Amino acid sequence: MTPQSAIIDVSHVSKTYRGVSIDRKESGIGLWIKSAFRLTSNRARTVRALDDVSFQIEAGEIFGIYGANGAGKTTLIKILSGLLLPESGSERVNGCTGIDEIKDQISYISTNGWMGLEWQLTVYENLMLYGHIFGIPTSELRRRCDSVLGLFGMVAGKDKHISELSAGMRQKVTLMRGFLLDRPILYLDEPTVSLDVQSSAALRQILVDAARRDGKTVIVTSHNPVDLSICRRIMLLYAGHVIALGCEAELASPLQGIKALRLTCANHQSGDGAADLVGGLLQLDVVRDVQVSEGNGRENTWRVDLLVHRDGHAASEIIDWFIARDMPIVRMRSAPLTLQELYAYHVDRTTVSGGLA
Repeated sequence: MTPQSAIIDVSHVSKTYRGVSIDRKESGIGLWIKSAFRLTSNRARTVRALDDVSFQIEAGEIFGIYGANGAGKTTLIKILSGLLLPESGSERVNGCTGIDEIKDQISYISTNGWMGLEWQLTVYENLMLYGHIFGIPTSELRRRCDSVLGLFGMVAGKDKHISELSAGMRQKVTLMRGFLLDRPILYLDEPTVSLDVQSSAALRQILVDAARRDGKTVIVTSHNPVDLSICRRIMLLYAGHVIALGCEAELASPLQGIKALRLTCANHQSGDGAADLVGGLLQLDVVRDVQVSEGNGRENTWRVDLLVHRDGHAASEIIDWFIARDMPIVRMRSAPLTLQELYAYHVDRTTVSGGLA
């Protein structure tokens, strides 16, 4: 992909939130209490939110951004939306470089957007108010309101006040507002927060249709790998750096010699339980990584997720290890690597190699 063919072209973008000195002129009992309990400091620390980030996105692509808390996802989306200015680097969005022009190209839907809803108004009135703010003519706005209400299954609730809605329904109103604008680019920041499984699946289908049928470009940031299952490519962010970018097969390509085993075993261990289990399994040459949690709804069981080398004897060696410790395996299966496991691998590879130095 060339920058000329990309609808979004980000080149060497960095963003730092500078530490600031805190005013110490406050006096009296309030300052004494803060100082006594160490509730103040003389400086907020500097944070490098993004560091030399470059990538391109094609028109009509569904593109995912995945990373841990503090990775820089929201900062990046806000820069792409024209809500923040980068410290350095450049961005071109649908041929535009000016902040006001960029804002006209996108519809930005935030996780916490429902907090900006007018609670004294109904769902329909909120949609109408939002549309009028953006200058949509009344007749066209009514048509769009009816369309998004049907799209998100909210026709029956259109006359309810926001205060009468569940958190999931409020999130739907936020999503509907984003679709009202009919912009060529949709940015969705953690879009399925508060949505149930069925509503989340319905939203993913809406986004697929928006890209395939309407030609919209969709960018999704999420902690939930399922939200990103519809994305053609996924960019992994860590500590403000792009550590990998590609389809899931490309992200997994360095781990072709590794497979995942998911098992549930009886928990008869004494001592430190999970820590002892992890430490013991990591002694096996076939085991690369281990994650242990309590069994799903089963008493006295552990759920064990292992990354093992693709060795024909790996499974039998692991079974023998559990049998020798009187920890019968209740269930075991082979499974694809999760996005979180791929992310952990790329983080480890980057930090061990000194790539973030």
